[in-house]
Amino acid sequence: MLKLQRKKPPTNQPGVGNHRIPMTLILIFLCLLQSCSESKRPNILILFLDDFGYNDLGINHSGNYDFDSLHTPNMDTFADTATLFSRHYTESTCSPSRAALLSGRYPARAGFTSNGRGLSPEITTLPEQLKTAHYRTHFIGKWHTGDTSPLAYPQNQGFDTWFGFLNQWMLRSEFSKAENNLERPTYENPWLEDETGAKQRYQGHLNDLISENARSFIADASKDADPWFLQVSFYAPHEPIKAAQRIADIYPDTEEGAYRAIVHQLDENIGSIIGSLTSAREADNTIIVIVSDNGGVSQRYPSNLPFHGNKAEYLEGGIRTPLMVHWLDQSLNGTRYPYAVSIMDLYPTLLSAANVDYDKESLDGRNLLPFIKENIALDRALFWEILSPDGYLFSVLSEDQKWRYSTGFLKGKWLYDLEADPHGATDVLADNKKIADDLKDSYLIWHEEIHRIETKFNQTSTTGAGILTGDSFQRSPGFGGYTFAIGVTPDTSMDTNRTSVVASQSQLLSIVYHNETLQARIQDAVLTAPLPADGKCHSIILTAQHNSRISWLLGTAPMNTPMQLIIDGEVRASLIDHREMPKSADLTAPTYIGYNPADASGDSSFTGTLSRPLIYNHAVMVNPGESQFGIDQLLQETCPDA
Repeated sequence: MLKLQRKKPPTNQPGVGNHRIPMTLILIFLCLLQSCSESKRPNILILFLDDFGYNDLGINHSGNYDFDSLHTPNMDTFADTATLFSRHYTESTCSPSRAALLSGRYPARAGFTSNGRGLSPEITTLPEQLKTAHYRTHFIGKWHTGDTSPLAYPQNQGFDTWFGFLNQWMLRSEFSKAENNLERPTYENPWLEDETGAKQRYQGHLNDLISENARSFIADASKDADPWFLQVSFYAPHEPIKAAQRIADIYPDTEEGAYRAIVHQLDENIGSIIGSLTSAREADNTIIVIVSDNGGVSQRYPSNLPFHGNKAEYLEGGIRTPLMVHWLDQSLNGTRYPYAVSIMDLYPTLLSAANVDYDKESLDGRNLLPFIKENIALDRALFWEILSPDGYLFSVLSEDQKWRYSTGFLKGKWLYDLEADPHGATDVLADNKKIADDLKDSYLIWHEEIHRIETKFNQTSTTGAGILTGDSFQRSPGFGGYTFAIGVTPDTSMDTNRTSVVASQSQLLSIVYHNETLQARIQDAVLTAPLPADGKCHSIILTAQHNSRISWLLGTAPMNTPMQLIIDGEVRASLIDHREMPKSADLTAPTYIGYNPADASGDSSFTGTLSRPLIYNHAVMVNPGESQFGIDQLLQETCPDA
């Protein structure tokens, strides 16, 4: 049994260690149960925690362990007066969970496996949808939902204003795009910015600065008649763990003590923000969400007990985190919902609770309100995946919520019966191989569908020329996985000495045909291969796995981007490129098929036949000895009669 030690807090610290509820919190939640101001469309406040595990919440601590729970009286009180979701699932790392919350979709749809370029401008985010109902929107804290393009910044994703940091690697010094000077994160005196792009070093602790800005926004926004949406994304209790000195002094100078201190401070900050709602007379008209992005790392405290696994693992402990929602509908508060829900469900659920219209068909998330009211389970399977050096690691939760099939590093495979062992620690794969195979097959179908980019094709000729638009971040090569596929039928009578355009996107993509040779270019990386003008359809697949320097951990190591030009299922050319894509490229530029609009004469137009182009946000590399799942599908779609 794990035995943890901590110094007893001073007796003049009310509520520390014994979860005694502060009187201010009692008054706040009494106000939540009564009418404190005139009714209007509800405000929405999301308090987003970072690496906060199931067992980090004191109220989830069962008392069956030989160590004390953490000090979270404010969150415990909130949980008692809200809907507590005991089986809430997120992603296993920070960035995909944030993308799922903001988009209401599986993060893999936007290329977040795990980091993504950002949510494409064509995606309507949660704050953008709220703005259609005249919400004022503000973001505070850790963004980590894309920082390589300004189009991915908060002010271009639906937030009127924001204050914080695009990712934690920019906290320690004034970040320069030219130098890409990413550094180890810090909580002390951080560099922060806002929607104007102005960067400044602030004195104080990051948690306190975030909380101060949140309280200020609530006080100011509540003076207006319009409702508001505020997302407060704390960095705590993410590493490196260091609480403000006033809290750190309460605990011993140990790793466990430091973790207890940062959670204590986080709870204090949350209490102060919720308390500001009462001061602003908005407590009874605000939907409040407290949620964590993924499980804890469990290096200083067993954050995920009783569940097996940690952050970055597709096990119960890595993806099962606290979720608590306080509603305006008092019949839902003070309840427990025991069935599986996903972080992407918050998008449609909050919009429904606020009576704001949205496009249900564009979302993977589901409105939870009918299921909570009837206390019934959702009838769906859930899927997860992350790209690793071993390829895609994934997990599937069965539709009946009983079985979890997961893969891990070094080709590990496990199956868990979550009815027999709710903690997900007992592998039963050996006795249930058919169930595991069925879950794997369902994942492969999901994987193929989820990575296919939804583009719009305006065909301008009977030979297949046209303009491809939509989902700019995924349609444009240069970040993460990328696959462009098209069927090319060179006419036997065409002049092969003339350069003919197959596809063109300014600065980013060029595929041309000349002298019975196909030349494919992504930025300055060029692949060439022979292609006969034989009147037959040839399946052309250009695929790459772009790597970018988006983390301090990557240091100054060269970027390696493997690329392949695959013709009729065989690799005809390949290379490894070491360049990063130009930051100035226009990602929203259309992809032209069969011609280049810069050629006013039209001499470069393709005179053969082209199929409708297909784009995927993952690479479909041909590797000897490995399954070519995905390649056969592309061959069939690009040249169906071949």
